[in-house]
Amino acid sequence: MTKEEHKNLMFTLFSKSKEEIDEMYNSGMFNAITEGYLMEVLKIMGLEDRQGEAQVILYRLHDELTAGEARKKGEL
Repeated sequence: MTKEEHKNLMFTLFSKSKEEIDEMYNSGMFNAITEGYLMEVLKIMGLEDRQGEAQVILYRLHDELTAGEARKKGEL
């Protein structure tokens, strides 16, 4: 990707509303990234033995919660 293409992509993404970004997340296109972060969190916490269980729960939550609902739970 050229610098100009990257700049245009970032402009497009940063101009999206929370609702538009939530819809992008709801498409599932970021699930693997989220799963990767979750696996790293479990590793850092010394809970690698719980990765399988965590993956099952994460998959279920992706089906049960919308990105907007999850976002609200994450806002502290």
